[in-house]
Amino acid sequence: MDNGNELYVYQVSGQRAVAHNPKRRFNHHMPTGNKECCPYVNTDCSMKADKNYSVMLVLSFSRNGDQRKYGETTVKVPCPAGGYVVAKGTIDQFSYEVFDADHNHIEVPIRETKKPNLNNT
Repeated sequence: MDNGNELYVYQVSGQRAVAHNPKRRFNHHMPTGNKECCPYVNTDCSMKADKNYSVMLVLSFSRNGDQRKYGETTVKVPCPAGGYVVAKGTIDQFSYEVFDADHNHIEVPIRETKKPNLNNT
């Protein structure tokens, strides 16, 4: 992401039921250059200890460290529990790539979304 922009990442599915507590699910504000991880063997991150188990993340981009949960651009991204997402660009022209645990690129469509209902936050 461009300097001064921030990525908010929130897991919306794929974790075990007790992890629906917002304090336990993957939920991070990430300034440019930061990395975060939640191991697939942790059931707060993946319902099954399987690196290929599918989880759904919401990526939301904000300008200049705004730290709002939902920025100007919000997308849903499917990802294997053992994989990772690389976000690049600017809010106006962003892109992301999804990789599996073995660093193989996975093609996923860009899915713009409405701000999800997160009553537990």
